[in-house]
Amino acid sequence: MMQLHSLIGFSVGALLGLLLPSLLSLNLFKTKRRRPLIKTAINSLERLNDEIFACFLQPSYPDNRYLFERRIHLEKNKFMLSVIELEQLNLTSFQQDSLQKLNQLYDLILSYSQLRWRVVDHTIFLLCTDELTDLATCISQVFSKASKHYSRIDKSITFDINGLPDCINRLEDN
Repeated sequence: MMQLHSLIGFSVGALLGLLLPSLLSLNLFKTKRRRPLIKTAINSLERLNDEIFACFLQPSYPDNRYLFERRIHLEKNKFMLSVIELEQLNLTSFQQDSLQKLNQLYDLILSYSQLRWRVVDHTIFLLCTDELTDLATCISQVFSKASKHYSRIDKSITFDINGLPDCINRLEDN
């Protein structure tokens, strides 16, 4: 009987000895995986924004609508996949805040992307090409600053939008 208890104790101890390090490394992997996923989400939002502005700025958009829309669809999927992966991890409050900001930004991007469907005559975009290019550049700078800022796990994303209102006002004034 004593040998059975020691055999069971040894087996449980060996099992814990084998499983515990792998469980700890899995948690460490998840911790290290969060930051790249948030940066991946930021980068896919930036590429989505670039593809949307390509619809506004490329004169070939009406003729090649499927090609442009396919690119937008792929970037939206990449963003959503990174968000789904992030939601499956145990996020800190800073990271949850960052994820919420990214989702709000995604909603905003989808909102202004509807402009490509609401403007019937695509030549209107040609009239304000300079302003749209400036706006696309300003938004890209916001993304690149946010990606650079988010370098530590315990920081929330901040979006520096100081130059953005000027670009929007120039577009509206035109």
